[in-house]
Amino acid sequence: MGWLADSAVIYGTVKNGGFISRELSVYIQKNNPENVGRIRKAVSDACRYYRAIEYALKKFVSIQLDDSIENILTVSAAALLYSPEIPQYAVCSEAAGLGGSKKKKGFLNAVLRNITRDRDILKNLPLFEAYSFQPWYLEKITGKTEEYEKIMAAFNHEPLFSVRVYIGKITMEDFLKQAQEQGAVISRAGKNAVFFKKWHNFTET
Repeated sequence: MGWLADSAVIYGTVKNGGFISRELSVYIQKNNPENVGRIRKAVSDACRYYRAIEYALKKFVSIQLDDSIENILTVSAAALLYSPEIPQYAVCSEAAGLGGSKKKKGFLNAVLRNITRDRDILKNLPLFEAYSFQPWYLEKITGKTEEYEKIMAAFNHEPLFSVRVYIGKITMEDFLKQAQEQGAVISRAGKNAVFFKKWHNFTET
């Protein structure tokens, strides 16, 4: 399967109570880790901005969707709205290919193409939907601080990716050197752990 199909499967598991880190760990053990960064972001964004994505999809979808199609649409919309580095045509094309039947392929393609055409789709989105908070929380903090929007944005900030290095296989010094040579921006997080500010799918480390 491609990265989008894998993202939809993992998102479906997480939506039903699974944990992203665990599901990605299982995925890496069974698959080439080349796409894990893209999958992690798609699933994380689908969870983090689920209210905004739901808002966008409802503009073009008025029928009850089965879980598989809904999961494909959700992670695809997350990629379209929050991953500008991924070509939109590639997302739409790959998502449509997952439809199975001609009718479902056409449906997926039409919904996602409409999202790409509507540049203002999230304009004037209520704050609680933009940051996927419950309305009562916004009511609770509004007026008590001038930075309430920054507070909600901070809660939705993507955490740094961390790795614990198995020093039985490689020394910490060698790991840091190889990681930096492959373009990673990292900082120490302990004796055998690092935080990645910019990370890479390592092939040799």
